[in-house]
Amino acid sequence: MTIRATGRTLPELFVSAAAGMFGVMVADPKTLNREGEFSRAVTVKAMDTESLLVEWLTELLGIVDLENVYLEKFKITELADSQLSAQVSGSQINSFSTE
Repeated sequence: MTIRATGRTLPELFVSAAAGMFGVMVADPKTLNREGEFSRAVTVKAMDTESLLVEWLTELLGIVDLENVYLEKFKITELADSQLSAQVSGSQINSFSTE
């Protein structure tokens, strides 16, 4: 499976990568067993931009695993070479199994 992330700006690229990752995780998000809203502030740091992208996606996967959520909205509030801050939101879900 391949994800193609594009953006005119670095924040758009990071959002596109996150949306792409979640797009391949669930074929049709409408089929998820949603239980409520979820929102969280996220901050990650890394040595360079490439590593920051990896840390960002890894952090999002960790949130999904620990909080049992499906993330759909990603708003980058700050992005520098070595730090990213964002607000992410989506839905609490019963599981990633679909009906």
